[in-house]
Amino acid sequence: MNPNEQQLVEFAQGETSNGKLSSLPRNFVRASTTRQIVLTPGQLLAIPVAGTRFYIVDSNTSDYIGIKTDRTVEELFNAGCGKAFPDDQYFTGLEVRNTSLVNTVTIVLFAGFGDYIDRRLTVVDGRFNSVVPVREAPTRMLSYASVSIPAVTTVTFSTLPSWAIRRKSFLVSNMDLANSLLIQDDSGNPGLAVFPLTSIIIPVSTAVKVRNGTASAIVCYINEVFYY
Repeated sequence: MNPNEQQLVEFAQGETSNGKLSSLPRNFVRASTTRQIVLTPGQLLAIPVAGTRFYIVDSNTSDYIGIKTDRTVEELFNAGCGKAFPDDQYFTGLEVRNTSLVNTVTIVLFAGFGDYIDRRLTVVDGRFNSVVPVREAPTRMLSYASVSIPAVTTVTFSTLPSWAIRRKSFLVSNMDLANSLLIQDDSGNPGLAVFPLTSIIIPVSTAVKVRNGTASAIVCYINEVFYY
């Protein structure tokens, strides 16, 4: 057991008369972590991390994420949301739950001590209240080259690369001479058709499903453009 873990055990046993935990000692290493987490439908993941705050930096879905500490009940959060606690109400573990029973989600989660500061998303989205012109964040394209989607098959694109902040756009080129592809949202609802020998660009950051509802395979080119 390392010194931090030993101290956490001692603190957990040292509640004061008002029910609050004693403040962390000065020699406690106040660390923090930022990690990418992939949650399958309905998955509950325990994360052994100590801290006084957590924050969902980004998410590839509009579905809520359930988060609870070892001292609180579960609450629902989305990208850009989190919670902060006083030092005497620190946690020693988190449970993160995917509330969707259909979609696999990817989130970037910060947890620990201190504040999380990242202004890149402000630059990405152009939400900068300044007279100084805003330069868009750099982008990088991830190409899947030639993709053959079998008959009556749906392919989901939801993975956020470890180097990426957020997807900027989704590109599809249907190379079939006769059949169309169907683009669906992350819940499987039909959105639009990609006609034969047609290319489209969709500005979307959440999961995208590409469906071939025909009786034969369709070859297409698929690319995703990410901010990084």
